[in-house]
Amino acid sequence: MQRLFLLFFPFLFLATGLSAQDYVTENELPKRLQKRFDAAKKQYVAQQADVAAVTVKKILEREPRFIDGWLFYADLLLQEGQYQGSEEGFQKAVDMAPAYAPLAYYWLATAEMQVGQFAEAEKHLTQFLGFADVDGKYKVRAERLLEDAEFAS
Repeated sequence: MQRLFLLFFPFLFLATGLSAQDYVTENELPKRLQKRFDAAKKQYVAQQADVAAVTVKKILEREPRFIDGWLFYADLLLQEGQYQGSEEGFQKAVDMAPAYAPLAYYWLATAEMQVGQFAEAEKHLTQFLGFADVDGKYKVRAERLLEDAEFAS
C-alpha cells in the first residue's frame, strides 16, 4: 500500500499544482497590504493618482501576484497618460488570469493603440469581444476601436 501511495503521490502533487490559482485577489492579501491598498484607493478618490500609483507599485513589489493591484495600477497609469506602463500592467493581469477581468483586454488594447501596437490591439479587442458578458457600451467602443486598429495596421 505504501508503494502505491509513493507511485501516485507525484501525480497528486501535479494535479493540485495545476488547479491552484496563480494570482491573489484583494480579499486574499495579508491585512497589512489590504490596508495599504485601501489607502491607495482613497488617494485616488482624493485626486492623488500619482501618489496612489506609488503606493500600489510598492504593494506589487511585495506581492507580484496581486491581480487587482495590477489592474488598478495599470488603470492609474492609463489615466495619467503613461501608456507603456499601463500596457505592461494590463498584460500582466491578463497573463495571470485570462478570464478574471474581461474588460482588461479592452483597456490593454486602448493602451496599445496609444503606443502604436495596432496588431496587438486587434488581438486583444477580438479576445474582449469573444467574452459572452461584454457590456453593450464597451462592445460598441471595442468594435470602433477594432476598426481603427485594423485600419492602422
